[in-house]
Amino acid sequence: MKRSLLCALCALGLWGCSSDPRVAKDAANTIVATTLRSYGVEQADAVALASLEAERALPLIGSQDLVGAQAAWIRARLAYDRGTALFKLAAPELDVLIDGELDNPLTRTGLRIFEQPLFGLPTADALTLNRGGRALSEAAVRLPVAMADTGRTLDVGALFGAMSGLVVVMGTKLDGSDSPFAHQSLLSARMGLGGIFAMYQPLSKLIHSVDAALDDQIQALLSGLLGQLDGVTNTDQVRDKALFLRRSAELSQVLLQVAPALGLTVTAVVDVT
Repeated sequence: MKRSLLCALCALGLWGCSSDPRVAKDAANTIVATTLRSYGVEQADAVALASLEAERALPLIGSQDLVGAQAAWIRARLAYDRGTALFKLAAPELDVLIDGELDNPLTRTGLRIFEQPLFGLPTADALTLNRGGRALSEAAVRLPVAMADTGRTLDVGALFGAMSGLVVVMGTKLDGSDSPFAHQSLLSARMGLGGIFAMYQPLSKLIHSVDAALDDQIQALLSGLLGQLDGVTNTDQVRDKALFLRRSAELSQVLLQVAPALGLTVTAVVDVT
């Protein structure tokens, strides 16, 4: 699929053949609408599958498999981190239900809300766990369909605006507060950055054609951030957290330069907190 898309773009003069921002804009829209949407669907499928497994592990009647539910929650959380930027754009109404905004007093469901009952000590009662698992899966199973719906527009400028905001959030995860009960802050940061890396790569050559220095800077910052997390097993092992924060802030800013380089407008239409 990816190879055929690149061939088609080359044939149309949209890939690596021109530095004209007008041509680059059309190519970027095509890549986001196809390659990145497919990536989003893959991550949405993983979120839905893991959420269903968590629900099945927490029946209302009979014994509950707490360990199995916790493992499923972690898989759902990390898959969601890998596709967050796309989910927030394509399905904001589901993002609220699946991610679970802790700073929203109206939030009653979601991975973040479900973390404390599932991982906190003591764990919640069987009814609370069953309801939490069911609410999460009911929202998560709708995500792949929403992500695949081409009627839900994926705007390139909004995507880079969302990624810019999310990178700033990554920089704050290393204090462990992002996942205080499941202790997944480090993996969450790694998967989130890995997701941004995966979403950026199909666009990299195109961006390089219009601004090579910008592409090189983004690649270097992503590699540097991921390198700082490579091989560590907890947030305390991350060396030079101040450097991680500086790199996160710098990457956030340079990602905002991509859309203008492609002749597009950066928009920030989603809350990434």
